[in-house]
Parts: sequence; C-alpha cells; structure tokens
Amino acid sequence: MHNITNTLRNAMEVILKAAEGSAGPANLGGGCSMPLLKAFMDDTTIICSKEEETRRMLARLDTLMTWCRMKFKPKKSRSLSTRKGKIEKKAVTFTVAEQQIPTVSQESVKSLGRWYDSSMRDTRRGVETVQFASEGLLAINKCGIQGKFQVWCLQFMLIPKLLWPLLVYDICCSTVESIEAKINKYTRKWLGVPPGLSDVAMYCRKAKLKLPMKSILEEYKCGKRHNRVLQELASVISTAKGQSNPPSPSFTIFTTEGGAREWCGRSNTASTQRKGLLDGCDDWGVSADLPEWDKHPEVIRRTTLRPDIVIYSPSTQQVIMVELTVPYESRMEQAHTYKKENLTKELEESGYRAKIMPIEIGARGFAGSSAYDLLSKLTISGNKRTKALKLPAETAENSRKQFPLDLVQKK
Repeated sequence: MHNITNTLRNAMEVILKAAEGSAGPANLGGGCSMPLLKAFMDDTTIICSKEEETRRMLARLDTLMTWCRMKFKPKKSRSLSTRKGKIEKKAVTFTVAEQQIPTVSQESVKSLGRWYDSSMRDTRRGVETVQFASEGLLAINKCGIQGKFQVWCLQFMLIPKLLWPLLVYDICCSTVESIEAKINKYTRKWLGVPPGLSDVAMYCRKAKLKLPMKSILEEYKCGKRHNRVLQELASVISTAKGQSNPPSPSFTIFTTEGGAREWCGRSNTASTQRKGLLDGCDDWGVSADLPEWDKHPEVIRRTTLRPDIVIYSPSTQQVIMVELTVPYESRMEQAHTYKKENLTKELEESGYRAKIMPIEIGARGFAGSSAYDLLSKLTISGNKRTKALKLPAETAENSRKQFPLDLVQKK
C-alpha cells in the first residue's frame, strides 16, 4: 500500500510539473503572488489571475491526464471566481473532460477536511458543530451502557470528532462554551454526581473526581493560544537570523619593562565576535508549522515529525528544531523534558542529526528559562531579548481571557 501511494504521488508530481508552463503565478496585487498549482496526493488546486489562463491550464491538465489513461471527475470538482475579494454574482463556468464544473455557489465542497460554500464564512459551521455535539451526546445517552462506559465513549469517540472542526474553522468562544455546557450536563448525569457540581471540581486534577480528560473549552483555547504564541515567536527568530553577531571587545595584557607591573587594557585593533548557533554560514532559513509560513524543508517532511519552528541551512546541512509548549507555570520542567525526549527518540530512529531546543512560554505570561537561552544562542541578549519575549508572553496571557483576540479584532 505504501508503494502504491508513493507511485501515485510521483505520477501526480510529474503531471503537474509538465503543466506549470501553461500559465504564470497568480498575481494578488501589491507585488504578492501565489503558486499556480497546489496539490495533496490526487487533489489539485488551480489558482489563476485570468479566465483564459484557467481555461488553458485545465485543457493542458486534461490532455496530460488522457495520456496517462486517467480522467478528472467534474462532478467532484468546484470552481470559484472572485473579484476584489468578493464572489462574482455571475460566476464564470469552466469545463474539464467535456463536462461543466459546478461552482461553489451551486454546490458546497469538502477539501482536506474543510467545507467551503458560497458565503466563505464559518458561521454555519459553528451551528453544525453544536448540532453534531447534541446528537452525539443524545446517542451515547440512549445506548444503555453503564455511566463510566458512556464517559469513555465521550472521551474517545465524540470529543476527538469535535476537536477537528474547532481547529479548522473560525468558531467563536461562546459557541464552544455552549458545547461544553451540554457535555458537562450529561457527564454529571452519567457519573451520578449532583447537578450543581462546578466545572472546576469536575476537571481539577487534585479533587476527588479525577476525570481522564480535559475540558473541551480548554482544549480549544490551548490550540488557539499555541498558534498565536508560535506566530510571534517565529517572527522574532526570523528577524534574528539576519542580524550579524556584534563584536565583543578584546583585551590585551600590558607589562612594564622588567615585569614589575601588569594590567589589562582594551585593544582598539583586535576584535572577536560572539559565538552563536547561526555562525558559520549566511543562508539560514526559517519555517514554521503555520499556514502563512513557508513549509518545512524536505529533510523534515520525509519524517513523521512536525516541529513548530525549523531553522535550516542547505549549504551546511544543519537543522535546528524549536518546539514550543504553552503549559501552566507549575509544569514547565515536565513539559520541557517530555518534548526533548520524544523528539530525540524520533530523530535517532530516522537517522538524522539535528539540534532540538524545546522552549516554554507559560499560559500566564511568564517565559521559561529555555526561551531566554534560545535567544541568547541566537545572539539576542539584554534589552533586545527582553523586548523580543515580551510580545509572545503577552499573547499567551491574553489568550487565556474569556473572549479570544480574534473576536476583539473583528469588532
């Protein structure tokens, strides 16, 4: 099965490479452009600036697929035409394999686990997620098994299905709170605890009732908080890689005639540079596990690892992986040890040599010593280091509030 998957992936890559010359990259204005073709296995996305380029690209791909004795499925494909950021009312239609491709306005489409419709908003997905949670809880409640097994079904069957839409869609915090209220209501019923038992008593690790799962609201906030802090930290590291190491003053020992007296003086000619992780080459690149950042290098994508930030140098074949954790301050040391051991084990099994630097920025706005150590090794010290860590720390603290920052920005 693995060989078949690799063969299909390689075949699609050859086909897309042959079709790249049919049109140029999509021009977004302001000097910004996007790749013409994006693909994941046999799913292909075409992004063009002009209608004639899109038709030419579709015709070229159709010809190549015919040569390979394959064909597209127009019924499973969708087209979307926008002008100045808005969907055109009279959408342009395209054809492939002598059949018309439906538009997103006519039929919604699911791509890579995410639904797209004509509204291009996630408001409807929030309502659907609440409805799915209600139906799932009702089905578990009617199954007729013991309460502890119903909680097991909730933990391993329903909650994982709910976390995916909360991750890929922009669902507001109040919607997640309503889902959590429904979950807590049924959980109290299944465990036989009083209805007035607080949420803190249910999910507290030091209380009598030690549930083997976290609150879904906390899971939602942790995911959003991690991405926000990672965005700020990646920006700090990206700016640091382009800075040259500041020279540190060198000192010379002066001695009087006869060696009667010695003293240390500063030399005006000789100077040395502070040693850092990025010394030795100037082609360092930075990638982050975020949609708007560059993809990780091929040496990382071939493994099962998904580090948060990768600093790499193609010429010297060096890789520095940075893993971010946003724990509570009381568990910083445990989080650091867990990350380092896991990543080291996977690297040794894969046969790669790289440097791993787990760092922690607490959920209450305190940066761990590992974060200071990382910036020091990147030759950022003193006031610059303090200012660089201030924004990620504030982002982690603000993400703990009841309403996420993205809702405040929308208002």
